Amino acid sequence: MTTQMLRFSLWTALLGLILIGATNTASAQFNPVFEQSVTSSTLPTWMGADTERGMALGKIGSDTHVFVVSRKSGLFVQYLDPATG
Repeated sequence: MTTQMLRFSLWTALLGLILIGATNTASAQFNPVFEQSVTSSTLPTWMGADTERGMALGKIGSDTHVFVVSRKSGLFVQYLDPATG
């Protein structure tokens, strides 16, 4: 093995170790602000067992809301205050 190939192999290995280390430490942390679930007995009446599949965060005017599409008893878009649910 030539010196140039050895140097390339060492740099490749070093770069691989750096990338592996970076992916292991870069994990998202979420702190729930509110919870609406079956387990906490706080499920809203408009929410069904499997009728909600999409959520989005957006604005109406200057107010930010969480939008939830519900198919329970028709097709509705519920909008919630992101701070209180």
